[in-house]
Amino acid sequence: MKKICNLCQQNEATQANSHIFPRFFKKDYLKTNKGFFYYDIPGQKVDRKVQDLPKEDYIYCPECESRFQTLEHFASLYLGNSYNRLKENDFPISQKHSDCQLAPNCDPKIFTLFIYSLIWRAHISTDNAFNDFIIPNNCERDLRKTIYEIATPKISDLQSRLPMLKHQKWNYIFIKPEKKDGIFHVINYNDSISLKGLAFVHTFEYAIIFILNRKAAPDKFKDYINNKFSPLKFLKMKTNLWNSTIINITEQMKENYKNAP
Repeated sequence: MKKICNLCQQNEATQANSHIFPRFFKKDYLKTNKGFFYYDIPGQKVDRKVQDLPKEDYIYCPECESRFQTLEHFASLYLGNSYNRLKENDFPISQKHSDCQLAPNCDPKIFTLFIYSLIWRAHISTDNAFNDFIIPNNCERDLRKTIYEIATPKISDLQSRLPMLKHQKWNYIFIKPEKKDGIFHVINYNDSISLKGLAFVHTFEYAIIFILNRKAAPDKFKDYINNKFSPLKFLKMKTNLWNSTIINITEQMKENYKNAP
C-alpha cells in the first residue's frame, strides 16, 4: 500500500532517510573519541545510545523534503558557529538583558518557519524519541498548511513567498546553552502539558520553548519571547544554570497545567 506524504498529503512518500532535526544540530557536542552519538531520553526515561539523529523513511515526498532543506539552508547560515559568535559578541547584546543577544542578519520570517517545521516534524514523527511529543490537532493542521504553502522546494523562490506569512501565530523562546563537554539529549514532555500552552524540546545544541498560549510562558522568560517577526533573540545560558533551568521550566509548565481552566 502506498504511503502518502505527511506534508502535502498528495504525493507518494518515497523519500528515505528524512531527518526529523537537521544534521547541523548535532555539531561537535556529539563528537567523542568513539564517534558521534547522543543519549535519547524518551517518555519512560530509559536512556538509549544512538549514533545518528532520528530519521525515518517514507514520511515525505522528495519535493516536500526539499521544502525542509530550503529552511535548513538558511537556518544553518544564521546559526553557523553560533556559540563562538555569541561568545565573541558578534551578535549585539540586548540593552535590556545582558544574557540576551540578537541576530540582526537573520530573517525572522524564515527562522520562524524553520521553528514551525521542527515542531511539526517532532509531532508527526513515529521515532521513539518523540513518542510523547504531541501538539493540539488544530495547531498541527495550521503548521502543516503554513509550511506547505510558504516553504519552497527551491531556495531561490522562498523570498517571493514570505509575504504570505503575515502573522506570527505561535511564538517561541530560543535558548543557546554555553558550550560544554558531554552528550546532549532530547527531552520531550507529554501532551497533558503541551496541550495547555507550551511544548519544550531540547534539540541537542539548542532548546526551544514553543508557545501555543502566551499566558502559559514562564514569567522569567517572557522578555525573551520571539514574536511579531522581531529580530531573533538568543537566550544565552551559562552552563551552571542550564540543568536547573530545565527543572524550573518543567515545574512552571506543570504548575500552569495544574492551574489551567
